[in-house]
Amino acid sequence: MHTWIATGLLTVFGIWMAVLIPSQDRHTTAHYLYNTMASIMYFYGAYLAIRGLAGAPLSTYIGKMLAGLAAGLASFGVADLLWGYYNFVLQVEVPYPAFTDVFFILYYPGIIYGILSLLSMIKNAITP
Repeated sequence: MHTWIATGLLTVFGIWMAVLIPSQDRHTTAHYLYNTMASIMYFYGAYLAIRGLAGAPLSTYIGKMLAGLAAGLASFGVADLLWGYYNFVLQVEVPYPAFTDVFFILYYPGIIYGILSLLSMIKNAITP
């Protein structure tokens, strides 16, 4: 079931992005809505990573990888929602610097930690 949901989300957002790309004006409601709604994909990825944690303790490489990915994806989702708040509620086109930047920056440590945990697992699997 999760494969269908992920495929559906990627298809909808892929088509939406293909329609928006030819537009030269990046400050339209459709663009703002796309950025805000993209947080759904990030939160869904974080949800799947958290679900995976149920079968993988944090002491394992898989658990560390999933925890890092969940933290990074959730942080980016929060940043996108806050960006949408700035765009729609506060009517700010490009909020910079903004509180959202904190969450955009926190995305990187989580993802990097997750990837490094994955690489450590692979290294240990192939090292004799």
